[in-house]
Amino acid sequence: VLFILNGLERLNLDFCLAGTELCCDPNEPVPPSAIVVNLLRKYLLPEASIIVTTRPSAVRRIPSKYVGRYAEICGFSDTNLQKLYFQMRLCHPDCSGEGSRAGSSAEQENLVEMLSRNLERHNQITAACFLPSYCWLVCTTLHFLYFTRTVPPTQTLTGIYTSFLRLNFSGEVLDSTDPTNISMMKYVAKTVGKLAYEGVMNRKTCFSEDDLQQCFEVEMKTESELNLLEVFRSDVFRFFLSPCVQPGKEHTFVFTIPAMQEYLAALYVVLGEKKTLAQRVGKELSEVMGRVSEDVAVVVNIISKVLPLRFLPVLFNLLKIFPRYFSRLSGKERDAIAHTMAEELFKEEDYYNDDVLDQINSSILGVEGPMRHPDEAPDDEVFELFPIFMGGILSRRNRAILDQLGCSIKNLAAFEIAKAMKKTVIRKSHKGLPPSELMDYLFFLHEFQNERFTAEAVRSLRAVNLASVKMNPLKCSVLASVMGTTCHEVEELNLTSCNLDSSSLRTLFPVLLRCKALHLQLNSLGPDACQEIRDLLLHDKCVVSSLR
Repeated sequence: VLFILNGLERLNLDFCLAGTELCCDPNEPVPPSAIVVNLLRKYLLPEASIIVTTRPSAVRRIPSKYVGRYAEICGFSDTNLQKLYFQMRLCHPDCSGEGSRAGSSAEQENLVEMLSRNLERHNQITAACFLPSYCWLVCTTLHFLYFTRTVPPTQTLTGIYTSFLRLNFSGEVLDSTDPTNISMMKYVAKTVGKLAYEGVMNRKTCFSEDDLQQCFEVEMKTESELNLLEVFRSDVFRFFLSPCVQPGKEHTFVFTIPAMQEYLAALYVVLGEKKTLAQRVGKELSEVMGRVSEDVAVVVNIISKVLPLRFLPVLFNLLKIFPRYFSRLSGKERDAIAHTMAEELFKEEDYYNDDVLDQINSSILGVEGPMRHPDEAPDDEVFELFPIFMGGILSRRNRAILDQLGCSIKNLAAFEIAKAMKKTVIRKSHKGLPPSELMDYLFFLHEFQNERFTAEAVRSLRAVNLASVKMNPLKCSVLASVMGTTCHEVEELNLTSCNLDSSSLRTLFPVLLRCKALHLQLNSLGPDACQEIRDLLLHDKCVVSSLR
């Protein structure tokens, strides 16, 4: 018989005879922890084989005399294993969804080839894919980018990252021996999230040991907090941060997957962890004063017979002032979250970068062409996913998953943030955005998953200019889905030089019907697209008056 005991760090086992008595009879009713201890002692079922998995910090909880062999599961130490995994996942017949098998098969092989070339360069993605779960994330992201053809898309990018964290940390507590019982993900959001946020604000992706010490506030921690930090650094730190492989930056750390920095920064802000000292003290004080005021109110009612009547209103108002004052502070905090999201979404210095979907694609598959010279100055870091992740985290589905991970975002908080953000976002979108920035805005609305908010935002878009944006199937689906939340007429839709083909026209058909001026020139529209254009122009709801 082989027993596999998975995640032993969740059990607080006592190997002392005084704590757990000996038991060799399988039929004797004893607590589950006693069964496990006696199995490991080889006192119960001594001929059975046992494999125990546990996090590094809990290895020493089992006395070494009961352990025959220790082994550490490291991951894919060979890039050939990574390539094999990607080939099996990306070339699976079911991964391409609908569409022609021949075309999909060629695209799948091309993806594997580009990914293999990027892995051979031994850059940061090779280090990230050392962990098999990150290989899963890379494949799932590529599926989303290349094989999404439904309207609306069945997934969101934020949803992929949230599900990835649930796969790895669902039900995980940082340290089962600690009385705070803080969830693993909540601790990551408070600490690594702070580091990620500071990096985003300062346009920084490499972090020194000093940066880590400062963000984890090592000098200000109590002994129990330092113990938690030690468990975190032992068990979880390497999952999120890894040594930088760039020449000259060997002693710094980077986020294992770059987009994870922006996700955790967004989570840190939306959870309200970015607080001033007044807000931190205020939250705790308002809760205490709220509880105290209930108890004092009872006492006041008793002594009211003795006090003069004119003092009573003053006394009651004093009891209520603290919760009211600090609830006003929390309202300002939600306004600040909405303001941060809107400001980051429409940063003018990012106006002429590639859209975020192309940026993610390049980070995974690399950029074709000559490599940058080591002495050449790097481009500024771009963090355009940060506000998009903030919106995505506020969607109902992602909030439900995060709640399971111990990161609770209340419905009222999400509603108030959306309400505060509406005026700013819609006003700033009126200014006329460059094509790539407009695509990012549409993608933000898709990730936000709030139909009423999206409808109000889209209704103000009278002209949509996406000229020269590479409109792959996913972007077409996002455009069709977001524009489909309303039925208003669009004055002009510019899709010049967007790599459109006949399948793109089919996806965008309901949107094209509502456009008065339509620009489709300089695309891959061959003879098969004539049928789609004919059906469009003969449709009884078509309002097109100008077609190029």
